[in-house]
Amino acid sequence: MSKTRKWEAVLRRFFDGFSLVGGILFISGLLLLVLATALKIVWLHDAGGTLFVAGLSLTISTAISKEAVRQQYAKEANVRRKEILYGPLYTELKQLWERFDQASRGLSPYPHWIFGVGNVPSPLGLVPPYKVGTTFKCWPEFKDSHYLDQFTKGAYQLFNEVQKLAATYNKAVVQALTRNCEILQPYLVSATEGIKNSSEYREWQQQNEVGTRIRVEKDDWYERVERISMTVGQEEAQMWLDDFWVLGWILANSQEKAAITVQNGYHSISLSLVPLTWSQEIFQHAWVELNKLPENQEIQQVATLLFEKVRMAKDLVESSLRYIRDHYEGGEPLV
Repeated sequence: MSKTRKWEAVLRRFFDGFSLVGGILFISGLLLLVLATALKIVWLHDAGGTLFVAGLSLTISTAISKEAVRQQYAKEANVRRKEILYGPLYTELKQLWERFDQASRGLSPYPHWIFGVGNVPSPLGLVPPYKVGTTFKCWPEFKDSHYLDQFTKGAYQLFNEVQKLAATYNKAVVQALTRNCEILQPYLVSATEGIKNSSEYREWQQQNEVGTRIRVEKDDWYERVERISMTVGQEEAQMWLDDFWVLGWILANSQEKAAITVQNGYHSISLSLVPLTWSQEIFQHAWVELNKLPENQEIQQVATLLFEKVRMAKDLVESSLRYIRDHYEGGEPLV
């Protein structure tokens, strides 16, 4: 048994003993008062009054002391919960809520994955910086540990709903990538055909064939164009949607930012001469078809439900943190 529990047991026995003595004095005094009134004995009345007051005072003071001890234990327990459980959980919920709030207003892409809830392809390896993910791993860890009894039944159900919807979101993203890729492929191939028909590209191709070309930076771009044609745009579409995470901007309904994301993605792999107008034109032609895709609409529906549940969970934890601050940590900050 820990020192804290030993002291708790001692204090409980101590206060229970005082409560018993106070109760005995209180009842004895009350009986003497009744007897003194019946017999009209003054000294017995005084003795009964003294015992009654002493018993009442002891009972009240003991109850107050027990409550003070209980409040101290409550303070220690809740401050510990804040540091170990509620604080980290709130941070994840707040970040998740902010991400979906920004995405719902077209200010950022929808998350690539929500790590910690399941249905994320594994292994992912190193995640590029342009892959926008977020996490919800605290709750899955808490509910599978001894910390489970530190949450109410209502909170347990709400956090479970967040986890299930987040896992559904991940699964929907995986399923949507293939269908989006199929839509983008023909538009990519068509766009590269336009480049291959240009006089500049034909001149580059002729010089390349006879071996008279001096390698320049634009060679990387033209070689990329040839590879897109050879793979029927499949590899490139997969890279746009998954590696560059263009699907996040498609879901956020931001055509311009999707095109810029493609250009930034090419820059990250040292293809700095890819024209922005090229990806803009591709999205301009494919955008309506991408937005009508049932798989994308399903992700948006799940995201809407998840956003609401995350808000509810965030507000619940935030109210608990505010309660702990106001009752156990001195109230609102001065600055």
